[in-house]
Amino acid sequence: MRRNVNRPGSGVVPAWLAVTVMAVGLLVAAASLGPISARAQIAEPVTPDELTQLARHGRFDAVLDALEPYRQNSDASELIEELRSRRALEQKRQEARGEQLETALESMREQIDEGRLDKAMVSLIEAHGLSERPERLLQEPEVADLIDEVKAKSAAAMEEHDYLEALNLYHRLKLLYEDQGYYKKESKAAGGHVRLLQLYVPETLHEMTRARAIERGDDVEDREELEYDDWRDRIEDIDLAMLRQTLRQASVDHVGALGYRDLMHEAVVGMRRMLATEALSATFKGMANQDARERYLDYLADLESSLERASYSMDFVEAISLADRIVGMNDQTVRLPRQVVLYELTEGITGRLDDYSSVIWPVDVPALMRSTQGTFSGVGIQISRQERELVVVSPLENTPAQAAGIKAGDRITRVNGKPTSTWSLTRAVDEITGPEGSPVELTVEREGKTEPMNFALRRARIEIDSVRGWDHLPGGGWNYLIDPERRIGYVRISQFIPRTAADLDAAVQQISENGPVGGLILDLRFNPGGLLTSAIEVSDRFIDEGKIVWTVDGKGTKSGEASAKRRRTYDDFPVVVLVNQGSASASEIVSGALQAYGRAMVVGVRSFGKGSVQDLFPLSRGKAFLKLTTQYYVIPSGRIIHRLPEAVTWGIEPDLEVKMTDGEVSAALLRRQAADVLRSTEYQAPEGEEPVMASEILEEGLDPQLEAALFWLKTQNLADQLTMARQ
Repeated sequence: MRRNVNRPGSGVVPAWLAVTVMAVGLLVAAASLGPISARAQIAEPVTPDELTQLARHGRFDAVLDALEPYRQNSDASELIEELRSRRALEQKRQEARGEQLETALESMREQIDEGRLDKAMVSLIEAHGLSERPERLLQEPEVADLIDEVKAKSAAAMEEHDYLEALNLYHRLKLLYEDQGYYKKESKAAGGHVRLLQLYVPETLHEMTRARAIERGDDVEDREELEYDDWRDRIEDIDLAMLRQTLRQASVDHVGALGYRDLMHEAVVGMRRMLATEALSATFKGMANQDARERYLDYLADLESSLERASYSMDFVEAISLADRIVGMNDQTVRLPRQVVLYELTEGITGRLDDYSSVIWPVDVPALMRSTQGTFSGVGIQISRQERELVVVSPLENTPAQAAGIKAGDRITRVNGKPTSTWSLTRAVDEITGPEGSPVELTVEREGKTEPMNFALRRARIEIDSVRGWDHLPGGGWNYLIDPERRIGYVRISQFIPRTAADLDAAVQQISENGPVGGLILDLRFNPGGLLTSAIEVSDRFIDEGKIVWTVDGKGTKSGEASAKRRRTYDDFPVVVLVNQGSASASEIVSGALQAYGRAMVVGVRSFGKGSVQDLFPLSRGKAFLKLTTQYYVIPSGRIIHRLPEAVTWGIEPDLEVKMTDGEVSAALLRRQAADVLRSTEYQAPEGEEPVMASEILEEGLDPQLEAALFWLKTQNLADQLTMARQ
């Protein structure tokens, strides 16, 4: 029995903020607009349709010039002034990017001179993202020499079992060549060793990291004794049936149709990796027995060699028999806990599949349920770790935390009397959440208060808010109008959960309360996906007929088609969808469907390319689950959006490409987060301070992608008015 949750966005780990492969400036679409491209070439006023096309291709300076003959129109005059401000902001951005590029290259040279290759690579990645000709930059002699040296040092670090150094360098190479997909395999191998250290000997890993920093002369602050997650919690309730069921299901239902020999080969490789990580002997005393460990390693090496032979065939019974023998050899040699061996063998099997197939172990099942249901039981706060402190980012609406008066910026020092200074964020979430109706006490320190404050709360059912607007209203709720005068709305969808379509309906209803919708910006940036059913419902709001999405298996066999219905379709107002490299899965289905039918213009940069279906198969009667990739999504254009191995195209390509540097992305996100803070109706900013407003994002030119979307809608709005005036 399978449970199809169709969670296209699960596990997307977006490394988006570190991917610096972005060029400078607003790039123009390839289509030529003929002679109408500059003021000097305009003999007669451009038509409204020509105005719209100029904006559609990002030629906002040409729009500004073309609007001069319409200056007598008050709306045109207002747009002219706004476009002039945009031009000045763009010039500042260009100048800033040029300065940042020179600074990054100079920093790279300094780090090379000091022998700090890892930091030199960080500067190179930054420069690569800022350069207008990134590929040419990589061919510069000093850059090519740096890359060659890093390649050699990475390989040497793996040979010397310096896994931290290997991962550090390979990860940077992977980021530099993100679009090409290079160094993923090498980074994964080094990361596998570091994962073992993190899970089984976290104290050792921390000390290794600290010693490495001291050796390199980095600043290392004194820290209190840290608390670590216990590996015993991760293997609790694991049994042999989970391995067997994973093996069978993976071979039968995975989209890649891998055989048992391939799967068991990767399981053996995983066990060899564990045995080769000598630092684990601090936790597993049997590994300290050199003779026993070598005997087990030799046994595994022989198995690996046999499994690499193409002539070696294996059925399910033989695969399970081999797994039993591997467990038995462990019992005769290093005597790792059996559950550890089962865990590592199973992790090896799923590691052979794809990036999105994995086992949801018993310890992870509660988090899975929270993410699929769109609700959880807690007090209703967003929290983060900032300089070793647990800080409230914002209370959530209509929650115990909001009712009790917990505020953004409060530092949670204790939970139920236990100090939080050494907790991981995961530990903090686990401690604060709990059964509905159960009590929890938070002790917080607040700026301006001399004594800690205690809040006795009762946990409640918390609805996850996946739809947000432009301005967060005091006390709760959202204003969805980014441009009230033109009635242009702005809606952000952070993930697709059961409530998303209904919440979107409410947002559109608010936008249309005092007149027809002049346009809508649907922001799907950094949206990792969610429920397929929700993505279909959202797409159906904009499309009145036709296929929205369907699936194909590894052989291309079509299934699972979903089509639009007229019943709930919105009015035909202009729509812009914002996407970036953090938009994945369900968000790609929505943007791809709206783009294919010409229902929306897509602005931003190419999306992530996660278009695969994961089914959930229960293991050991639901104590755990296997999340398995079984199909690929196909959008109405007929294209698979998943980034397949060796793929040249993937994801959703925007109609108007607008790139942002990592620094610009970070600045925009931080300002957005500050503007999203929920404040009480009685809130008064400290003297000399003003609460952050969303409008500052546009006024300061922090978000060129949002800016382009808004100006296209404004131009479209004006063009419609001019067309009506001509009739």
